[in-house]
Amino acid sequence: MPNKKKNIQFPLNVFISYAHKDKEFMTELLDHLNPLEQKGMVKLWVDTYIDLGSDWDIVIKNHVKGAAILLFLLSPSSLNSGYIKNVELKIVIEKSRKNEVFIIPILIRPCAHHGLDITRRQWLPRDGRAVTDRSWGRRDNAYKDIVSDFEKQLMVWNETQTFPPEYSGREIDTAPATKKKSQALVKRIKMIKSKKKLVLTQEDLARFSQQASTLLRQLWDLQEAGNFREPFGRFLERAKRFSQALQDMLDSTTVPYLSLSTDLAKFERAWSLADQEHTKSLSASNAANERIQSRIVPQLIVACENILITLQKISGRPGDISPN
Repeated sequence: MPNKKKNIQFPLNVFISYAHKDKEFMTELLDHLNPLEQKGMVKLWVDTYIDLGSDWDIVIKNHVKGAAILLFLLSPSSLNSGYIKNVELKIVIEKSRKNEVFIIPILIRPCAHHGLDITRRQWLPRDGRAVTDRSWGRRDNAYKDIVSDFEKQLMVWNETQTFPPEYSGREIDTAPATKKKSQALVKRIKMIKSKKKLVLTQEDLARFSQQASTLLRQLWDLQEAGNFREPFGRFLERAKRFSQALQDMLDSTTVPYLSLSTDLAKFERAWSLADQEHTKSLSASNAANERIQSRIVPQLIVACENILITLQKISGRPGDISPN
């Protein structure tokens, strides 16, 4: 735990870690936590706050490093998330060893959590009922209980703990490159308001082409290795974030990119099917692994190749997409 001194400085930076399958729970919890932010006790952050065009990996890592408190939404999906385990929790557990962060698991859905380092800490709800437990009547009752206990704990910490200033209510530095991209976003919004045509820039196209190319190489490597459990899970996390970022960028343009939108929709359908099969494969399903190798990965490769080709056509810079 953080060093014992009196009167920590509110608001404390709070990072909410969750699997994207649990996004509705995160949104509901955020609604209940917002009054604590309005009171000036906490400064909440989730990955949906990432600006368009930002390097999400850098932004997330910086916010995890700058958090005084991590609320970990515990569910089967979060326990199976490669990105959460290998990036977010890895950073937080290291901070915890240095007594620089409080970790509070919040049981969203029942899961096999026993024996895990992250779940040996006192979690919420305190009685061990998951938010989805029907005994709550409504999920709002569970969130009310969670936030009430969390607020009480904040008051205890205010009297007994202290954190370094960088963990208390500051704007997290997400690197100069991200700030430049945020400025670019402001410029985009002004262009939309002025009714000028807003198109994908060469910088946008180059960045997404590079990301698509990286995903494609990873798919070829996975297909060659034939390992579709943990490594494939990490790939799916990256692919989902790529898809969301590209969709957000397309939504911000005033010029329709029909071919790219169609290719992206096909990629998202392939991703959704892959995610379902990957969940089955985690339960040691050989049949699911065979389907991933024979059907799912080839579909993802084709969908990713089509996105890359379309991006290159739009940019006017066709390139080589072969694995060699």
